[in-house]
Amino acid sequence: MIKQFTTYCTDKIEDEKLFISDGLVGGSIKTFEEYRHTTGVLHGLNIAREIIFATAEAYEKETEDT
Repeated sequence: MIKQFTTYCTDKIEDEKLFISDGLVGGSIKTFEEYRHTTGVLHGLNIAREIIFATAEAYEKETEDT
């Protein structure tokens, strides 16, 4: 169950990152402030992805020990 949840969440995060990256590459960002905001969002999504992986790994280890 945790693997399904992790996969679902990380897939959604990757989809959002791809959408945002396409906007960066496609030139939809017009100001430096928009660029900073967008790269900040990408950074936050990367952090969220790592937290999900770390939490799932800790959960799996905990359930193995019991």
